[in-house]
Amino acid sequence: MISNSALARFRWKSLGLWLLLALALPAATPARGEPADAEALRQQAVSQYIDGATRELEAFGQKISAASRPDNQQECGEARAKLDACTALVAELKTADPGQFDQVKARYERTRDELVRALQAAQKK
Repeated sequence: MISNSALARFRWKSLGLWLLLALALPAATPARGEPADAEALRQQAVSQYIDGATRELEAFGQKISAASRPDNQQECGEARAKLDACTALVAELKTADPGQFDQVKARYERTRDELVRALQAAQKK
């Protein structure tokens, strides 16, 4: 048989455990601020993508200049035109809202692929 004092201690410990759980549970649940955190992460990813694309376009510009010779001016001109189109799309990415970003990004990537093919043609000639 349990004495009254042991039963009282058990009840206080149980009450303390329940209070601890009740106070800890809200801390374990997602906060209302998480959508803002998700938005901040999205903005960071967008910024990193744009920075990477900008650096990549600078490198393409250098490669086009290095590949330029009197006998491949047409091919280099096509590559420069694609580079200009990519630069315009990166500028559009900077101002695109979340609903437009993926569409503009897809157009940028297609145009970048065309730029790569045009640069390769200039380098081969």
